[in-house]
Amino acid sequence: MKARNFEDLEKIRKSTRACILFHKRYAKYYMVDYELENAIGNPQKIQSIVDSVPIVAQDISSGDFMLQYAAVHKMEFIIVQLKDHAATQALVQRGIVPHLLRFLETCPGFVQALGAMACAQDLPPQYRDALLNHGAATELAVLLEPLVELPMFTVAQGSEEATLLYRGVKTLPSLCSGDPLPAFHLVEILIPSLRRILIVHIPIGIYSKIITDACVTLYYILENLTTDRLQEYVNAELCLSLILLMQGTNEELDEAVHLILRNLIYSQVLVQVLLDEDVIHRLLQIIQDGFGDVEVKELAVSILAQAVRHGTVEDINLLVNLGCIQPLCEYLNNIVTRAYCIIGLRKIIQKGNEQRVGNANIYAVIIGQVGGDTIRSLQNDGQLGSIARWIMMYI
Repeated sequence: MKARNFEDLEKIRKSTRACILFHKRYAKYYMVDYELENAIGNPQKIQSIVDSVPIVAQDISSGDFMLQYAAVHKMEFIIVQLKDHAATQALVQRGIVPHLLRFLETCPGFVQALGAMACAQDLPPQYRDALLNHGAATELAVLLEPLVELPMFTVAQGSEEATLLYRGVKTLPSLCSGDPLPAFHLVEILIPSLRRILIVHIPIGIYSKIITDACVTLYYILENLTTDRLQEYVNAELCLSLILLMQGTNEELDEAVHLILRNLIYSQVLVQVLLDEDVIHRLLQIIQDGFGDVEVKELAVSILAQAVRHGTVEDINLLVNLGCIQPLCEYLNNIVTRAYCIIGLRKIIQKGNEQRVGNANIYAVIIGQVGGDTIRSLQNDGQLGSIARWIMMYI
């Protein structure tokens, strides 16, 4: 009986000891939120967290979920709250990146930690590239793929999936930007998800920010491509989505969309995808909207003029039949679009000369009727005068 009691007491002692050791070992897991909250405004506690960088790195690399959870919390605090770049460099130099990415596979809610590390100021690009070389873009693409098709009401309800989509996309601009930009092959895998976000959703509520971050990221990725490679990723569906987003109601989103479209204006890619009737109709609607944003209209006119400038005879016929001459003539008075418009009108007349009816260039006649007075007034312009005088010979 005594032996049995002794055995029971021994079991209780061991169980109690194991419990105490467990709580000691994982106290940082249970107390991390409290510790970080109380560190704000307390220099001594902040310094204690900074001094714990070696332990933080060790815990992130441990493979123990609870230790990693607390350590990643501290890492975010160091990067985002303290903006301690020396401590951030020390963490990366201690080899945490692959372990951090593996942790995100099991706890994707910490995806913003990648963005925090990637955009930490004063960190050289190799730290961003360390994330990408270890597959950060691939991890994010796998994370985002099932989320980009989420119904918008799900996002409005603030579901866990919606929050994860928001955090994941928020990470991308900092991960895909920099000087120099990251190598294209390291971020290429993100393009399908970015395109789906722009094509499927409209900028309402939290999606306004999601779409803005997707636009900015896509701009950085596409900026790194030659015209030949752009053709693989830019199509009429994407361009129409971008043009539909040109609403003039959200300054940050407008700027992001304008970045992409202005980048594409100077390539033949945009010209090819623009020769879609839905795209042209949408551009004309934007231009003709009496209450539209001026900058949005100017961009729409510039895009339309570039499509005309690089079009074939068949392309020009389509654009003229859809009504492009009127806006090009009207925006000759706009200093931002004037050069685009007059060059586009010259191209229309040139193509009209190739298909005269008798001795008449029908397109030149229309241009003379709609914009003749304005073109005449530009004949003495220092930059555009020679083009205006050439056009006057035909109208």
